[in-house]
Amino acid sequence: MHIVLNGEEIDTQPVLINDRTYVPLRSFFEEIGATVGWDGTTSTADITMDTGTSMENMVSKVIEEVSPSVVGIIGNLDSAVSSGVDAYNQIVIGSGVIISSGGEILTNAHVVSDLETILVVLSDGTIKQARIKAMDEEIDLALIRIDQIGLPFATLADKSDIVVGKTAIAIGTPVSFSLRNSATCGIVSGLNRSVQNNYRVIQTDAAINGGNSGGPLVNLEGKVMGINSSKYAVEGVEGLCFAIPADTVRYFLDSVEKYGRIRRPSLGATFQESWASVYGMPGGDGLTIKTMDADSPLAAAGASEGWSIIGIADREVEGLVDMNEIFMDYIPGDTVPITFKQPDGTVVTLDVTLAE
Repeated sequence: MHIVLNGEEIDTQPVLINDRTYVPLRSFFEEIGATVGWDGTTSTADITMDTGTSMENMVSKVIEEVSPSVVGIIGNLDSAVSSGVDAYNQIVIGSGVIISSGGEILTNAHVVSDLETILVVLSDGTIKQARIKAMDEEIDLALIRIDQIGLPFATLADKSDIVVGKTAIAIGTPVSFSLRNSATCGIVSGLNRSVQNNYRVIQTDAAINGGNSGGPLVNLEGKVMGINSSKYAVEGVEGLCFAIPADTVRYFLDSVEKYGRIRRPSLGATFQESWASVYGMPGGDGLTIKTMDADSPLAAAGASEGWSIIGIADREVEGLVDMNEIFMDYIPGDTVPITFKQPDGTVVTLDVTLAE
């Protein structure tokens, strides 16, 4: 006889008596994480379940573990972009997360792009001046650095661990530095969203407010699922917040390590999205070539204006976000097969060498 608990066979010795299954008390409860004590005097079995894995305790433990790697970012706007802005609104507040013990910090590009001076406030209150190492405004990520070593740092989650319905915890500095290292909790509400973004984002209902930008969205393992970037702020709409996913963060960091920046492929053309794609509907119309340079990669391959890109390297394309996501796997100079639909409905695939 075998006893299987949550899909795993447990090591116990069941006995069948009168069509009923009996298992030793101690062996069963110890298998599920309980502590069993026996008082022979009173013939009492004392069973204690470990409550440390309750959801409430897990969330508080994650916040305690991750918070030292979360920083506040503050700075004043560059004078070239702050003309006419009152002194109070010249101060920008944001968040970041340490990703290496040597002082590298990840944040949003929109947090630091216009700052004259960037100050980082560590979890212990230490203030350090930072400099921008790399930035990409299209993805909205920036890598900044401070001169300090031995810092606690966070790690990125695997794509397989980012699942709709899983707990999501946002940590950052919303609104004011008096609220530094605040945490909000929700779930991963959706994946592969594209709401006013050039790339796919994670949707969450964990509250993300002004100043949370650049902070981490972590799971119950304390790993960074994404970098908090925006919320859908419209009257009557609640709980629509977005984070840049860990895979896109890896793309940015790998590109910076190899080339110092993102080497983004180009087709030398402008495109028109279908109304279905703009509204997030699967229309199947592809991405129509609106204009293209005479010496563009598309022209060199034999494509024409009015043709629609419907696939790249056997992956379906319905809009610009699809193309941007696919091009994350390529650099300028690579040759990729692109499938087009011509105005008369003819489908053709051409090899196109990507430009920069």
